Amino acid sequence: MATCLAACGFGLTLWVVSFGPYTIAKEKSAQGGLNGMNSSAACPITGVFGVNKAGGNDIVGMEYAGGSVYIDTMRYYYANAATWIYFGIAASAAAATLVSRGAGHGQWRRAIVGALACIPISYGLIQIFTALYTAERITFYMGDVQATVLCVPATVMTVAAFKGKKRVVPEGNEVQLSAVAEDQGAVISNFESNKSRGSGAVTNLAMTAVVCVYTTAYVFFLVPLFRSMNGHTKFYFRVFAHPVIVVTGEAILRTDASHISSTPPQIKALNLILFDMFFQLTGRLMMVSGEEEFANILVMVVALQELAMRVSYIPKQRLVRRLVGLPPMSAEERMRFLEVLSIDSVSSMQSEIAAICIATCLKVLLFEHRLLFDFGFHPTKAPVMEREVKLMLLALVFEGASDLIAMAVQTRQGLRLKPLWAGQRRWEMAAWLLLSQCAIFGLVVFTFFAKPTFFQCKSDDLCSCDFYTSSRIGSVWCGC
Repeated sequence: MATCLAACGFGLTLWVVSFGPYTIAKEKSAQGGLNGMNSSAACPITGVFGVNKAGGNDIVGMEYAGGSVYIDTMRYYYANAATWIYFGIAASAAAATLVSRGAGHGQWRRAIVGALACIPISYGLIQIFTALYTAERITFYMGDVQATVLCVPATVMTVAAFKGKKRVVPEGNEVQLSAVAEDQGAVISNFESNKSRGSGAVTNLAMTAVVCVYTTAYVFFLVPLFRSMNGHTKFYFRVFAHPVIVVTGEAILRTDASHISSTPPQIKALNLILFDMFFQLTGRLMMVSGEEEFANILVMVVALQELAMRVSYIPKQRLVRRLVGLPPMSAEERMRFLEVLSIDSVSSMQSEIAAICIATCLKVLLFEHRLLFDFGFHPTKAPVMEREVKLMLLALVFEGASDLIAMAVQTRQGLRLKPLWAGQRRWEMAAWLLLSQCAIFGLVVFTFFAKPTFFQCKSDDLCSCDFYTSSRIGSVWCGC
């Protein structure tokens, strides 16, 4: 499954590259305009960014060569890439319904129709916001956040409207109650079922909010802050701050999923799996965005961190319960905890392996779009393919060794790992994983997309943003 997720990410990377922004600097007049408006003998823009190559290779419609890098193609990105993200969320929600209910009784048809119905809805809402704001101001005034506030609930409600009521069909060997007993139990059963369903819905909404808060913090604050750091500070942030932030979020989600519930742990852990997907890929992109001198040591340090965290889950859980005065877990509580921990561990391994491959693809293939997608690129020197592939293989080797050791230790601790793509509804789960990977990939790409916001920039010009002018690409562009 990790291979499938990595292949999915590679295909989506090719999509970004194929439809990424290119310059219109195909005519001599356009090149002359660029040289005249935004270059000097010390810093020739056409020489640095290569817009004098055949067809150009950086940005489309550069109408303000001396000003904002945010140009007409932003409408393309926010009207299409955003729709892609929202449709991925809708399709993931529809697939989650299949994981929960199964694909029988026409449920798969309703899921497909519900997901497809979200395309015109989300696209229409995005078009409204791209019409309300100019291309440069859509992120400056948080138009993308406003669109999210409308689009995500709209897509989720659309999927919910099409999925209908769950059909419960008794098994052939199920004992049928008498009419009197059935009527007497119906009131109690319905009351308990409605109470449990309502409580579960509130809890699930709260856990979804936790995921949204953590991802929003990274999209709009922490990643731009990371990009403004120097090489040493980036290293320290990735080694110390990032793991602490991620561990706190995982602890909240894992604790909720571990509570005794009638909902299967695989369903309760879906938010935890999404959390793993986003932060594993974000963490890897932070690694490739750092300085080359720290690349090898960072790969080893992160692998050791993963190992330490995974082998200490069960001892830490026992220690915390002892410190807060809680009794040891009952057999049922321990079984539930181990099931959730198994799902979390397998999800983490799959997401990490896929993230290593996807991050390498993005680093190698998006160099020509480095004004808007900056993964620590040098202004003029493209990443060396051989070096990046060797670094990817090194990361896979260390990650693989870390996973093998962790699995051996966790097995001795009583944990039995099971693949996510297994069981009665393995195909539904496989569909959910792939569709979720699509949505998360789009969200992570958007996270590293250069975008001005009113609380980080003095104006809608990227060159007024500290996080952009502090980067190597931004400092060259804005310094010309």
